[in-house]
Amino acid sequence: YQRRVHGENYTLGTISDEMEGNAKLLSDALGCLEGVKVYPAEGGYFLVCDVSGTGMDDLAFVKWLVEEKGVSSMPMRIFFTPGTTYGWSKSLVRFAICKSRKTIMQAVERIAGTE
Repeated sequence: YQRRVHGENYTLGTISDEMEGNAKLLSDALGCLEGVKVYPAEGGYFLVCDVSGTGMDDLAFVKWLVEEKGVSSMPMRIFFTPGTTYGWSKSLVRFAICKSRKTIMQAVERIAGTE
């Protein structure tokens, strides 16, 4: 299997390697934010963090991150049935790692404040 994406040729192996690298880069950057616990990505397209240690819930953290750092993420609570009461579901945030390395690097730089 080979596919051309963003002007580059990719195979299943290179796509897997790129997403693994993206997960590592983003995980390292997010792990430097006080109170953020990153759950290691073991496959898939997303990285999940628990932001309860920041003093914010998922909605407040997502809003802060986009307004202050210019990085978007998704609160995990939107994937749960309304009215269910999973305490942890209000502290989990999801990040897509299936983006180009350039996009991930921009997010990493913004999170680190080096952009």
